[in-house]
Amino acid sequence: MVRLSAKASVTHAADGGHSSQLALALPVADVKVKATLKDVTLTKEPRYRKGLLLGVEKPGDFSVDYNVEDGAWKFQFDTSTKVLGPPLKLSYTHGHLKHDTTLQGALLLNPDTKLTTKWDFKKEAATVKLSHTRGSTTLEPAYDAGAGTFSFAATQRIAKKSTLRASYDQKGKQTTVEWSRQGSDEGGPIKIAVTTIAGRERQRKVVLEKAFNLF
Repeated sequence: MVRLSAKASVTHAADGGHSSQLALALPVADVKVKATLKDVTLTKEPRYRKGLLLGVEKPGDFSVDYNVEDGAWKFQFDTSTKVLGPPLKLSYTHGHLKHDTTLQGALLLNPDTKLTTKWDFKKEAATVKLSHTRGSTTLEPAYDAGAGTFSFAATQRIAKKSTLRASYDQKGKQTTVEWSRQGSDEGGPIKIAVTTIAGRERQRKVVLEKAFNLF
């Protein structure tokens, strides 16, 4: 039996800007056909092209995404293996229009610690991130070798389905505090994020994102 599941999410920024997005997913056997439409898809010219994304995905194996507006394809292939015992997940991603190609590996060192590295073939640079969970707290330091910058994130579970996350990105000079709650049968997930960008003129942006499960 084929089951159709769909969801819609609305994002609102404190500066008055807003956008809407509708995501559709149709499972066919072990493959999922996807379509994403934004509000500009129906209101901006050329209609039915701007903001329209189509895709096919087999979780854990591959995904193919197509941007109708600019004709850009993006391919991702996933596999997994073991390295002296611990599982290693590999992901190869290629965007044909911008020639962006990356290879990412995630090694589970133990049930609480994961090491992730990504090589960017276009920039010829790597990023490394360590994720460690202790109780209800997760710490994620990372280093971007191409930019020579660090980033850090800390996530605290404050309720069964709610988390509080704080992060700092040295490259973008921005600090973000985010509260999120998982979705349930009654409604989709919700997220509130406050981002501060340092500089001569400090900028601050507040984003509220709420998803509604249609069926």
